[in-house]
Amino acid sequence: VVLAPGVAFTAACHRLGHGKGYYDCFLAGLQQRRRAAGLAPAFVVGLALDEQVVDAVPLDAHDVPLDAVVTPTRVFHGSGAAHADHAVAAQQ
Repeated sequence: VVLAPGVAFTAACHRLGHGKGYYDCFLAGLQQRRRAAGLAPAFVVGLALDEQVVDAVPLDAHDVPLDAVVTPTRVFHGSGAAHADHAVAAQQ
């Protein structure tokens, strides 16, 4: 499990960081190393206050979607790498 910080999040589990791309690069590399080692993708969770959940955030091609966003009152499920891996396994 990876806890990913953010400035804002969406119900679709996209995150807005501080604009440097650090976590997106880290997450992409982590998931690639886990696949190469034959491991399941890490489950990536954004922790947020309710006020940080917004309708939309700007997205770039390198942005990595989260598997979930958790606030004090809500849980949103996304389409991150762990979800994609489970969907493939379910189809087999």
